[in-house]
Amino acid sequence: MNNIATNPPHVLCFMEHHLESHQLDCVPLQSYRLVAKFCRTTYRYGGVCIYVHESLQASNMEVLKYCKEKDLEVRSARLYLPTCTIGTVNLYRSPLGNFDYFLEKLEILLNLVSRNFWGG
Repeated sequence: MNNIATNPPHVLCFMEHHLESHQLDCVPLQSYRLVAKFCRTTYRYGGVCIYVHESLQASNMEVLKYCKEKDLEVRSARLYLPTCTIGTVNLYRSPLGNFDYFLEKLEILLNLVSRNFWGG
C-alpha cells in the first residue's frame, strides 16, 4: 500500500501563506525546494508559493507581471519529467479583490502557459 512516506507529493502549492519573502526563504520543507513565490508587500497575509520535490528538475515560469495584491496572486513552475514537461499554476484571489481584473489576467495567463507548453 502506498502512503505519503513511500510516495510523497511531487508538488506542494500553498495559498495564503501569510509570510514575507525573507520568512518564506527560511521555511525548510524536508525533501522539497522552493521554486516560485509571491509575497505581499502592501497588504497583510495572502501570498502563494510552489515547492517541488528534490528528485525533480523544475524552474520558475515568470508570471510576476500579472500579480496584483488581492486581485491575482500567482506563481507558475515547469517540471521536467523524462517524457514530458508539466506546467503548474498556483493562484489566489482575495474575496475583496477585483474579480474583473482576476478574470482578465487569468485568461491572459492561461493563454501564455498554453503557448509555452503546446505552441498554441
